[in-house]
Amino acid sequence: MVEEAIWIPTAFFAAIVLSIAIVMYYRNERAKVTGGGDYRKLAEEAVRGQRVLLDEMQRMNATLKEIERLLREV
Repeated sequence: MVEEAIWIPTAFFAAIVLSIAIVMYYRNERAKVTGGGDYRKLAEEAVRGQRVLLDEMQRMNATLKEIERLLREV
């Protein structure tokens, strides 16, 4: 009788935990399939933005070097 009082709640708890784990796993897999393109698109936009920023910083650096050269001549 005492063993049944321990095993029944333990089995019930284990079943709940296992059910939650299974549901979370399938939700995660579904999110990967449906949302993967969105993350990829966002990453590509971020890379494009970084390249544009790098190009602009290189132009600014060249301009700054030219200004420094002109100031040294004066």
